[in-house]
Amino acid sequence: MGGYGSGGWGFLHDKKTTVEECRWVDVGRFKREGMLLEGQTWGGSWWWKDNEGKQVASIDVTSCTEWVRLSYTITYTAGDREPEKIAYTVPVVWTPCNFGGRRPWFVCPGQNCGRRVGKLYFPRYALAKYYLCRHCYDLSYESRQKYDKRVAALRKHPELALAILRSGSRVSSRQALLALKALDGWS
Repeated sequence: MGGYGSGGWGFLHDKKTTVEECRWVDVGRFKREGMLLEGQTWGGSWWWKDNEGKQVASIDVTSCTEWVRLSYTITYTAGDREPEKIAYTVPVVWTPCNFGGRRPWFVCPGQNCGRRVGKLYFPRYALAKYYLCRHCYDLSYESRQKYDKRVAALRKHPELALAILRSGSRVSSRQALLALKALDGWS
C-alpha cells in the first residue's frame, strides 16, 4: 500500500505540454493589427518578457495577405551549440465568413501537416525549432488536464449522464455541461 504508482495519476502518465506554456503567433491578431492588408507588406518585431519585465525572446515578422515570414535566433541554454538563425515563410489562406468578409488562416509548415490553423506554437523544450500547430507538437490545453471527480463519476455511470441530459429544463446548465463532458468520447 502506498508504493510506486499506487495512486498518483502523475506516476503513470506524463502531462502533455500545454498551449498556455508556449509562445505563439496568432493570424487573427495579424489581421486585427492591419498586418495582412491587400497590396501592402508589413514588417516589425514582437518580443516576450518574463514576470520581471526582462525580454526573453523576440521574433521578426514580415507579412502580406498571402504569407507571413518569421525570423528568429534560437540560443541553446546548454552552451554546447552555437545560436541558430531560423527563417521561413508560412502561407496564409482566406475563407469567406457567413455574414461577409474573409477570415485568414495559417497553413502549418510542419512536415506532412498543412493544417489550416489560427495559431502556431513554439514550445520551450530543446527539440522545438519552428512555430507549428498544436497537433504537430501534440500540445494539450490546460483545462483538459484538470481532473473533475463529478465528471469521473458520471463516466462510470453513463446512464446517469444520459438521464441528466434527457431531463431537459429541470437541470442547470452546469449539470448539463458536466454530463456532456462525461459522455465525450463515450461509445
